[in-house]
Amino acid sequence: MPVSLYLGPYQPFLEDELSAAFRDFRQSDPFSPVTVIVPNFLLVGHLRRVLAERTGSLFNLQIHTLRHYLEGFVEEAVVREGLRNLPDVLAPWILKEVARPILSKGSAFRPVVETPGFYPSLRSTLGELREGLFTPEGLKGLSLSYRKAVNTQRLAKKLSEFAEVSAAYGVWKKKGRWLDREDSYFKALEVPPSPEGCLWIYGFYDASALQKKVLQHLCSPPRNEDTPHPGPLPQGAGAASAPTPARNSTRMNSGRGREGGKRSAAC
Repeated sequence: MPVSLYLGPYQPFLEDELSAAFRDFRQSDPFSPVTVIVPNFLLVGHLRRVLAERTGSLFNLQIHTLRHYLEGFVEEAVVREGLRNLPDVLAPWILKEVARPILSKGSAFRPVVETPGFYPSLRSTLGELREGLFTPEGLKGLSLSYRKAVNTQRLAKKLSEFAEVSAAYGVWKKKGRWLDREDSYFKALEVPPSPEGCLWIYGFYDASALQKKVLQHLCSPPRNEDTPHPGPLPQGAGAASAPTPARNSTRMNSGRGREGGKRSAAC
């Protein structure tokens, strides 16, 4: 079956909105730093080229993936608390040692547990479960509910084993004071948003539940005793609006184009 691959701009209307928002903002505030967070690394270079061509300047503009931004955002807290970042390449090897006693006998994964790529796949699955805000306790509860039906008992066993492995992996990390990728997201929720500059969110149409919580936290105003807690993330979270000329202004909304007299940089 023939396959055709078409290459083109990523959501061109978003680029138009972002370019216009950045141009308008720079006209009112030429110096304040602006940070744009994007969902993948390919967009970093692409948007830098687009904005350079359309606005003529990238002065005081940074574009980061969410993960790269969070590395700097949580760095001070990580150092202060004596924590260590666990390299991605080591996580499957750690899981292999942690999970082997759990999956050694009678496991639902026994036919594939020793095949190449199993532990990297296990790491990806556990990471996706955490990004979906599933805890070991929650997985245990789901496992118990699925045991009631004959046709879901195998799924129940898998969920139970995921829960055990996830809990054991968490104990290992806590003992060694390690943080993996998902841990850095949760750590970010403990760090107050930066009061410096403006933060815009771009292109997160398929953000995970954990990513949505982090993005909402980053876009909330710096907290103090007189600042109420920000409300829930709008359904669909479709845009990060261009801030007003005042510093430290960051907003999220679900529309694109003109809203309330302001141009939105679609997210």
